[in-house]
Formats: sequence, structure tokens, C-alpha cells
Amino acid sequence: MDSLERTRQKRPEMRAPMKNPVKLLHSLYLAVRYTLPIWIDQHTHPPFFRSIQYRWLSRTHRARVKLIQRQYEIAFGKTLDLEAPRTLNGKIQWLKLFRPDPLITLCADKYRVREYVREKIGEQYLPKLLGVWKRPEEIDFAKLPEQFVLKVNWGSGQNLICRDKKTVSERGYRKTLRRWLRPFANQYYLALEWGYRDIPPRIICEEYLTFLEQDPKTFKIFCFNGEPRVVQLVMDDKTQQETINYYDSQWNLLPFRQNFPNNPAKIPCPVFWEQMLELARKLSEPFPFVRTDFFESPDGVLFSELTFYSDAGLARFEPEEWDEKLGEMLELPEPMAEKTK
Repeated sequence: MDSLERTRQKRPEMRAPMKNPVKLLHSLYLAVRYTLPIWIDQHTHPPFFRSIQYRWLSRTHRARVKLIQRQYEIAFGKTLDLEAPRTLNGKIQWLKLFRPDPLITLCADKYRVREYVREKIGEQYLPKLLGVWKRPEEIDFAKLPEQFVLKVNWGSGQNLICRDKKTVSERGYRKTLRRWLRPFANQYYLALEWGYRDIPPRIICEEYLTFLEQDPKTFKIFCFNGEPRVVQLVMDDKTQQETINYYDSQWNLLPFRQNFPNNPAKIPCPVFWEQMLELARKLSEPFPFVRTDFFESPDGVLFSELTFYSDAGLARFEPEEWDEKLGEMLELPEPMAEKTK
């Protein structure tokens, strides 16, 4: 009987947490909605799981704001100020949320951007296009040259560089491309970069640029309100660690780094630097912020791509003060209402 009495006395305490099941369910909902994505970001990083969380949770503007704030907090350990952002990274987050410009979607598309480049500066600056397809099964490798580059138009770093077609596994290439064309592989679902969201997926094939074997440099020019101000020089010869230097528009070395070490060598100003700046100025004219990427060949300048959210706005500056210094260069426009389909 003593045991029964003790059980009866404990029953009310056991039932107490369930007095308000609605509140309990709401707490559980909040935990899943806002805590699970953080755990996934911190412990896993697979594109598939991240795409699930973003496709679930980014259906409303309010949810996108919450997700971007959380992602920023994880990257920098501080709260994102969307009312009056001061840093470049903070302003890039603002642009993701409040600048849904359809022209950004066209220019973030590695296939359709060719139309824009052709109109703005001319076709002579574009690498030769060898083919475009909707599905990997449509590619006839027999018709491709011995060297080529395959790209998916809605991602970042989704490139297959073929230096010798005899060594290529067509089956392996198709498998990789198939994976990159799945909905969760869209760059939007990796960092909520709005411009990628509505890009229709395509595979494109461009000519292989042989000059990059001897001089593997990419010039990535940061344009603020239509004016080229900073260039990110990426040097990657595949034999040693990739290095990145930053210069101003007069080719003065800037004393900061992001992600990769600086190159200690004194890098001369490129031969076609002034031409590169002028092309960047023309391409960036309609946008508050864009990174215009170029290659320099022995014969001149070649266009690479336009990037609207450099490093997703999540790369730390070292020293940190340079995040704010570059942020001062960007004057944010008025917010733009998103057009409904």
C-alpha cells in the first residue's frame, strides 16, 4: 500500500508538463525550425541536408531573414544588423534579402549571362561555347574536342576540366553532372543566394583555356555602385597552396586576407589592367555590388563570370577592420519588392 500511495502522489507531478500541450508543441516546433539548422551547419555541411532545411524553412521572407541571421551568427559570432549594416559581409546578406532583381538571376546563370556580356561589351570577350544541354544523356562526347570544360550553370565550382579526352570516363562525367543538376545542388540552397533560385538548370561546354596552364591567375574585381575598387587576385597552379592577394584599382597591395594566405611575391600589374577595369565598369553599371571575374590571356582579356554574393558574404577578413572598410565603399539601394510568379 505504501508503494501504491507513493505512485498516486507522484502522478500529478508526472502529468504537470502536459497541462499545456499546445505550448509544448510550439516549443518543439521552434527547436526544430531554428536549432536543427544550426546543428546541421555546425556538424555536417552536406548539400543534401542543408537543401532540405532551406527548402523547408525559406518559404517566407521572414524565415529567410531568420536563417540568414543564424548563418551569419555562426560564421562571425555576432548578430547581423539588417537595419543599418556596416560591413561588406553584412551588406551582402542585406542584398540577398532585399534585392531580388531579375537581372541578377539572368547574370548569375553561367549560360544566359553570355547574352548580357555580348550586349554590354561584345562577344569577343567570351570563351567559345561548344554546347549546351538539359540532361547529361544528351552530351555526345565524340563531337567534343580533346580538351574542354563542362559546367553547370546554377552552381559554384561545379566544373569538369578535361585536359585529355582519352582519359575521361563518360559514365563518371554523366554521374557527376546528374548529381549537380538535382534541385538541392542549386547554389540558393547552400547559402540562400537569391539570384540562383530561379535559374533553369543547364550544362554548358566551353573551350579549354590552355594559357591558364602557364599563368593560372583569375582577376576578380569588386565593383561598388558601378565602380571597380578592389581586385582579388587568385593564383592556383595546382603544385602548391592556392594564394590570394588583394589590390586597389591602382594596383597597390592591400594588407588583408580571406580564407587563403597572401602570396609574398611582388606581382606586377597586368598588361591589360586598364582595359579590365573599363570592362568591369560597364558590366557592373546596373548593380549595387557585383564581382566581375576575368582571365588575362596573351591576346587580351576573357570574361569568366559575374558573382553577386562573393563567398556568400560569410568569409572573415583578417584584420577584421577591412570588412568595414570595404563595407563603406558600398551604398545600399532602396529595397526591392520581390515579384510573385
